[in-house]
Amino acid sequence: MNKLLMVCFVVVATFLACTKDKTPPSNSSETTSDCTDTIRYSVEIENMINTSCISCHDTGGTSPDLSDYSRVSNNASAVYGSINSGGMPFGGDKLSDSIIQNMDCWINQGSLNN
Repeated sequence: MNKLLMVCFVVVATFLACTKDKTPPSNSSETTSDCTDTIRYSVEIENMINTSCISCHDTGGTSPDLSDYSRVSNNASAVYGSINSGGMPFGGDKLSDSIIQNMDCWINQGSLNN
């Protein structure tokens, strides 16, 4: 019975963490003024996804599927909102401000596949 309650708790907690308010990135001058370098999907963003997200958000895993560029790009604002709020990665430490800033800059630079 205790195992069943624990499993239910983990499932509910995971669901709630993945449905937190996913606000789009701010387009304020404060946010974009730090975007002096081009953020590359193939380096900064894909590395962040592979390190911090893909263990849960792979094909067949927790939605959204972040297994390739098009899926990450289509869900970029939701990913940013989740990592910026500290809701993701679930069960882990909040990502560094520089990683969160890279995601914001990448979005503001057009979410390019570069």
